[in-house]
Amino acid sequence: MAVVAGAAAAAVIASFSGTYLLNKERSDSIEPFLAAVGAPWIARKMAARAQPTTIIAVGGGSGGGDAATGGAGGGDDVPVMDLTQKSSFRTTTNSYRVGAGVVTVTTRGDGKEGRSLCEARDDGTIYLQTAEADEGSPVVTTVYSFLGGDRDRLTFRLRYHDNRAKFEAGDAKVDITRHADRVADTQ
Repeated sequence: MAVVAGAAAAAVIASFSGTYLLNKERSDSIEPFLAAVGAPWIARKMAARAQPTTIIAVGGGSGGGDAATGGAGGGDDVPVMDLTQKSSFRTTTNSYRVGAGVVTVTTRGDGKEGRSLCEARDDGTIYLQTAEADEGSPVVTTVYSFLGGDRDRLTFRLRYHDNRAKFEAGDAKVDITRHADRVADTQ
């Protein structure tokens, strides 16, 4: 599966554009993942009960410029994926520049800097890897795809590697799969 760029990457993101509601019956529990990343017990319990919504869109992100590519002018044709996660206790939105080797630098609410690599693949999947800036930090990989090609059934696989060396070796401490169903947009 090859990484695609430019208009082809924007088309992959556009195929995912929509609002999805978690289907808890088909999904693995989020608790092992949250425990691995160090979330407090009460936060894990609240998240396990939540019915989160995921919104994916082709967007301009913080790069400004053309909304479809996130270009900041000067011929920059790197598409941007806007990803919003909503639950009853928190909403987060991040914009990721999509392309081979393109790193997005983000600042979390606690002030820590993170780095993300987001790639669209020619098989119609999106790979998102996130980590804090320091070399020994954990790495989280999320793979977005459609269940059996059904464009109304989003699947995302979360893999947690407790350090970069284990990530390079492919050893995941936690590996869970979550499923969400497309809902009608209410905007």
